[in-house]
Amino acid sequence: NMSNLGNGLRLCVDWLSWTFKEPCTPFDVISFMGYSPEDFRHQPKGRNGYRSQFLHCAYDISVQFDGNKGMGVHVDASGSAIGDLLEHFYRSRIKETAFHSQAYETTNLQGSVICDLLAGIVQRGQVTRLDLAVDDIGCSFYTMSELHDIFWNHSFSTRSRSWNEHTGHSTEHNSSEGIGWTIYLGKRTSSLMLRIYDKQQEQNIKRLKSGDMPIETPWVRWELEIKKERAQRAAELISQGMPISLLAMGVIGNQLRIIETDNSRNTRCSTSEKWERFLDGIKKLSLYRPEKEKTLDDTKRWLVKQVAPSLATVVLADGGSIQYLEYLLACGSYRLNEHQSRLIGEEMGLAV
Repeated sequence: NMSNLGNGLRLCVDWLSWTFKEPCTPFDVISFMGYSPEDFRHQPKGRNGYRSQFLHCAYDISVQFDGNKGMGVHVDASGSAIGDLLEHFYRSRIKETAFHSQAYETTNLQGSVICDLLAGIVQRGQVTRLDLAVDDIGCSFYTMSELHDIFWNHSFSTRSRSWNEHTGHSTEHNSSEGIGWTIYLGKRTSSLMLRIYDKQQEQNIKRLKSGDMPIETPWVRWELEIKKERAQRAAELISQGMPISLLAMGVIGNQLRIIETDNSRNTRCSTSEKWERFLDGIKKLSLYRPEKEKTLDDTKRWLVKQVAPSLATVVLADGGSIQYLEYLLACGSYRLNEHQSRLIGEEMGLAV
């Protein structure tokens, strides 16, 4: 689950969520992952709108099912479970060869286990969330204090509309000392957010509670939370053989650029040399995919789903008269946009 970049940064998958389309059972999903039903225990309640769920007995993997029609089966796997998930997925695909040996069955000789896992998910459903974490252990590039100054001094350029900084505080011993320091670029509700935080401090809070020795090495984590259509796009690229390091650093580079303030406009400022070394020469990458133009069938489906009940109400209230419908058609014909006129022309075989 982990890989290292040439500049010393370490990368891993920190969260993976997906939904398999119907027809599908939770046991199909468990088998796909390489587990057996005995590895999971049934829970009295579901979540995320599902009535039931299975939880893995040892790892944070949830299989949610029995939702409304069309919801399929949903899986959430946290970062601590990804390694075990990949191991089981790998082992379940080891086959006997004609030469009396064993080999891993893959569809892409240039790929990896995570590549095959995502390819299987994309084929049968939708990746809904993919978190990628880039760890700077030792703070070879930026400390949280440096990043605080960079953001407050506006020494950066970004595509995001907003950023904020959050510091947590302990309620124990009336302490005023911060216990967590995080910079957010983008909103939690958006399909792409970059979170930068003090991983050393986060880990040491947990270690203090469990009685373990604290980590003395500074550690900053850069975490991409990719959701919705961008998560599916990221999964498609990885399943096609793109290394996760190229994707993660490419997306970070597309979202943020740390600059030298040598121009009055941030977009025209030169890029910091340290930032270029941080990105390790990886080109920026956008996961945005423009929506396809609506077809005539899309319009018909929308009318049936959204408009039909309202129209039926009006017509039936008028005793079955379609006079109001004719009025709507007359009004609409004068307000057609270019795309709608083109759809009519294409359907009628006319050049519009």
